[in-house]
Amino acid sequence: MRARLQGARLGGPVAFVVLLVSGCTLLNRVERDLLPPPDGGIDAPVDAPFDVLNDLTSDGPPRDREMDACARAREICDDSMRVDEDCDGLRNCSDFDCAGHAACCMSGTSRIESWEDPGLTGWQPLPMSAPRSPRVQDNRLVFLGDSWVSVRRDACTPLASGVEIDVKFHLERVVTGCGSTPHRACVASLVLTPALDVVPGRRLLADLAVEVTVDPSMDNSRLQVRRETEVIGSVYSGAGLGHVLAVTVRLSPDVDARGRPVLAAEVLGTNESMAGEGFVLVERTPLLPVDELVRDYTECDRSPGLFVALEGTGDGVRVGQLVERRLDCTNPVQFRRPSGVDDAVLDAERLGFVRRVDGAVEGWASGGIAAPALMHTEPSSGTYRWDVLVDGTDVDRPLEHVADIGFAIGHATSTAWNGAWMSTPPPAPRAGDCHPSCVGPPAGACVSMSNCASGLRILREPSFALSSSPANFVYAIAQRNVGEPYRIRLLDTSRSAATSIGGFNDPLSLPEDCENVRDPMIVARGTGSTGSGFAYLLFYTCERDGAPSQIRVAGISAMLGATIPSDGGIVLDPASLPAYARGGVRAPEVIADYDEMGRGSFLMWFTARSARGSTVIALARGESEPGQLPRTFTPYPGNPVLRHDEPALGPCHGECEVLGLGVTRRANAPSTVRLLVSRRVSTATGVRYELVPLEQTWPRPWD
Repeated sequence: MRARLQGARLGGPVAFVVLLVSGCTLLNRVERDLLPPPDGGIDAPVDAPFDVLNDLTSDGPPRDREMDACARAREICDDSMRVDEDCDGLRNCSDFDCAGHAACCMSGTSRIESWEDPGLTGWQPLPMSAPRSPRVQDNRLVFLGDSWVSVRRDACTPLASGVEIDVKFHLERVVTGCGSTPHRACVASLVLTPALDVVPGRRLLADLAVEVTVDPSMDNSRLQVRRETEVIGSVYSGAGLGHVLAVTVRLSPDVDARGRPVLAAEVLGTNESMAGEGFVLVERTPLLPVDELVRDYTECDRSPGLFVALEGTGDGVRVGQLVERRLDCTNPVQFRRPSGVDDAVLDAERLGFVRRVDGAVEGWASGGIAAPALMHTEPSSGTYRWDVLVDGTDVDRPLEHVADIGFAIGHATSTAWNGAWMSTPPPAPRAGDCHPSCVGPPAGACVSMSNCASGLRILREPSFALSSSPANFVYAIAQRNVGEPYRIRLLDTSRSAATSIGGFNDPLSLPEDCENVRDPMIVARGTGSTGSGFAYLLFYTCERDGAPSQIRVAGISAMLGATIPSDGGIVLDPASLPAYARGGVRAPEVIADYDEMGRGSFLMWFTARSARGSTVIALARGESEPGQLPRTFTPYPGNPVLRHDEPALGPCHGECEVLGLGVTRRANAPSTVRLLVSRRVSTATGVRYELVPLEQTWPRPWD
């Protein structure tokens, strides 16, 4: 049982002047004020009934009292009863507050250092201009002399998805003191630093340092935790000479009170020489913003982090085994590119929708593709398949803002992301016209296939879900004819990309206050949800006259009819969101996970537009009870999660804009979510539309 000790500050902060030699790397502290305090845009729903008879009691209305209790409560992340303690509509690991909790993180790879190599392979003694290396003795690091000796791991340690570092400090029996000075205290320290180097005799810059000091004049030791020069935890451990102190530093993703994604730290200690008596040195607290971590260095180029270092003076405290464990916690703002055999950026040519003839791009999607939908399945045992849907046109896509232009739907499949993709045989799209815009005469084989004589067809924003028939998908699109509003149409048909779709069912009847209904996202219900009256959920964008767009939901029956909730099914309204979404929210992309009882947990990425017109990707979560539609979604307090300049998207040599994305769980790795981000890149030589694959860790809440 850990005893909770108050980390008392011993004296004031000590100023350490760190002057780094030429060539070292430092991260400057920056301000990032994305969201206004205090709640980052979260409005916690309270479902308890309001009793008007109690409205005039001295304690205030019951609703107010419950809201006060919710505001004071903290979510219990491993609660077996799945109670929503903080009343934000999310429970246990589905609550954003639980992202870094041990019960909600997966165990990743470990790196163990047992100090068997006297040459310290993989470590850089510092300063690099005149390195002084600690000595390796009996599988421990020994720091000799009166001045500071430092050693830094060569590779950067990724931290954005969480890491746990265990280190053992051995308190040696020193009679006369450390170094050549009588009664000098001995110190050894674990340091997390953004710095590559240090000035001789000085200490490393520390974003976090855990140091153990032993004074030979007293049989005790002090543990102290610093954040730069500020002491954030300090305690006398009760460990004396000859004892072993084990320290655990746990770093995990979090969001601070200003809505900024941060790295949080927790530091625990155990005296292994006293039957494992433990104590809390620092309770979980924000350490530094994620955007201040090191990015451009070995092993941190995909996931940012810091350097692990050790430093000390005198030989009285020696460093034993050091273990780093990756935690793979969910971090909504941490994206990574897939592995090298699975990381190709897709475009219309790679997917087979266009071809090059004498240097020119020809085909129904020559004007660019966007609005991707993505699915990963296992159609047969051991064979996995990617399916990608997009919309495209044969003229410049931005022309849609000034004129009616035609769009068609493309479908491509592959068993290997970086391999060959198969699509509907050219020149036909999967659905729509081979000459969508009807501008100029159709060319080549499209002449006999063009439907332009019967009028312009505009098929947009496709999505799909698994059908009850194993050979089929249920497809959803937004479609309109010239002079008419967008309406959503569905069709249950073959999942084969090689066959064309001639037409879809009649438009769904959706709320009349929506001038246009667009961006359909159809989601299959869980197996425990049968008998609820609908087999699918349909999330969609409601464009309103004179008001920002909303995201809504409807139930879809097995016969593909729609059921609209009495309140219109609003799940996300920009009126309740901060400035990044004041211009509207749209294009929901949803991952749904159901338990055996039919309870649903939902991840929803969506595009948000500010009043100034900038577009970003944001995230929200929701839940549903068996047989019910999900209600209001809770936005991630660190939104937006993705901007056009996200490093994982790759360099943007020109002007870039994020247009939307598609998402799916990987069938062969269900805790991994693949995101396919649609981006427009404008350069001096032209415009290209690309689909960039990214990944995140999102364990299923019911596993």
